[in-house]
Amino acid sequence: MSIWKNLEFARFFVSFTIGNIGDWLDVFALQIIFIHTWNASPVYLGILVLFYFLPSILLGPLAGFWADRLSKRNLMLYTDAIAAFITLGLYFSGSILEALILLFLR
Repeated sequence: MSIWKNLEFARFFVSFTIGNIGDWLDVFALQIIFIHTWNASPVYLGILVLFYFLPSILLGPLAGFWADRLSKRNLMLYTDAIAAFITLGLYFSGSILEALILLFLR
């Protein structure tokens, strides 16, 4: 039996793929914004990528621990709402440093 005939796996795979594409488009858009808005140097673009992925590396195990113990529905709702507000804050940030701190928190 093919794994693709398992509807639950196919849905998971498609949603995971779309989510990853969205993450990479987000990084790409942030790089363009940093370059055009603040004339960011390559060093700042490297820091941007670091601040984008570092929280998941550092806090991933702790987040996984709590995600197993809390309501997944509520956790998704709250974290998405917080991320939306922080993203809105990115829109209004006035400097690279503010944007990097908000990006780290997001």
